[in-house]
Amino acid sequence: MKLYRFEFKKFCKNKRNVVLFLALSFLVFFSFYFIVVKSFITPSFLITQQINIKQQEISELQSGQSMDTLDQKKNRAQKIQIDTAQITALEAKKINRYYQLEFKSNQIALKDSSNSAQTIAQLTSENDYIQLVQKRHLNFEISPSNQLSAFSSFISFGLVLFFSSLFLLGFSLFVSTELAIHFENKENRYYSFAHISPLKTVLSKISAPISVTFLWILGISTLFIILFGFLYGFNSLNYPAYLMNQWGPSAETDVSGLSQNIGIPVGQVIVISLLYLLLLLFFLSSVGALLSTLTHRSMVVVGMIAILIVGWSLAMNLPYVQSFRRFIPMSYLNPLELMCHPSYLAGKFSLIVGVSYLLLLSLGCLFSAIFLPKQHHIRRI
Repeated sequence: MKLYRFEFKKFCKNKRNVVLFLALSFLVFFSFYFIVVKSFITPSFLITQQINIKQQEISELQSGQSMDTLDQKKNRAQKIQIDTAQITALEAKKINRYYQLEFKSNQIALKDSSNSAQTIAQLTSENDYIQLVQKRHLNFEISPSNQLSAFSSFISFGLVLFFSSLFLLGFSLFVSTELAIHFENKENRYYSFAHISPLKTVLSKISAPISVTFLWILGISTLFIILFGFLYGFNSLNYPAYLMNQWGPSAETDVSGLSQNIGIPVGQVIVISLLYLLLLLFFLSSVGALLSTLTHRSMVVVGMIAILIVGWSLAMNLPYVQSFRRFIPMSYLNPLELMCHPSYLAGKFSLIVGVSYLLLLSLGCLFSAIFLPKQHHIRRI
């Protein structure tokens, strides 16, 4: 424990690490300012926009009744009544009530025989979404694709940023080079003379950077959420997270072809993602520890990890890569995508496979990094 505390303090006092943390913090809040603060979209704007749409619908319904049959007039009257109630719900910011009425409105609209196939598909998909959210006892946001509350925005901006290639490479600079620097500075000689075992050396060299980096992530995430909360409100952790499936259609569906990922609560996504990020730090540090014991050069370690992260991000969408993509560990670096159930990875088990795969590889690299220094002999005088 003393060695861990020593490494922890040493890591925090390192000027290089301080500068890198400040640079990453700047990138986070630079993105926050220009993507969010400079954006004209606010919750009140979205509500006002939706109210205007409903008012326009009412005007159109009221002006087109002359040639209607009796059933069509009845449907129009019901639609006008529902749209009016929806405007009242929006003005009172009762979003759940708004979507309950939207479901009824869509059911009435589906009775219209003049609807095109595209309109029917759109109305059916929206009702499937409403049913799924209600089934899972979640709350609604006014716009699923523009979630502006603190916790939802943290997923859309914060977590997406943390799992980008740039930030993963930045994290690797913290957690994967300490052991290489240990060899470069000839610290291994002093540790050997002090009878500090390779096990304690390697564990302290990876655990201290992981602890500091993860604490920074938790701190910057908390500050990020607080800033969003003051701007747009915190709201509930029980919103359905809007996770974009960038890997094509989902293999697993819940109702009528609707992807299951749309019904995952925001709070669950945040907890899973942060824990997964801790696993990624462990993975990067273990790989870095193994490379350090083999090369003893921090720049080589950084270069090889950069090739793994950046190189794979450039190659992963190539057509000939798709057949063996599920076997590459770098495919499992982003839990936000794994929760979308891509069909050509492991479907709904992608997240579990990713955790198991990265954990086994991390332990393998770690044990190798602990074993290899034992083969190094330092001549004693």
